[in-house]
Amino acid sequence: MSKEPDLSAPRRGPRPAADEGIDSAEVPAARRPVGRPKKEKAEPVIQFSTRLGLSFRDTIDSVEEETGQSIRSIIEEAIRMTYPDHYRKHSAR
Repeated sequence: MSKEPDLSAPRRGPRPAADEGIDSAEVPAARRPVGRPKKEKAEPVIQFSTRLGLSFRDTIDSVEEETGQSIRSIIEEAIRMTYPDHYRKHSAR
């Protein structure tokens, strides 16, 4: 059996374009998608990984469950409240 394609077999002809019957002058220009508005000067974020004592992790989990805040926001708020002078100094960058 030959692995060559049978070139004598009938083939389907080219298909017309989907918009062949439409006059391009009558088609409105496509709208550009509107994305989410950018936050003004959003602070860049970094991956922060550290080991915590189990009691601290349990505390964070408890606060997260009680308040609905994310772990990130709990830690950020704790730093802002505990070290306000340091936070203001470094957040003004």
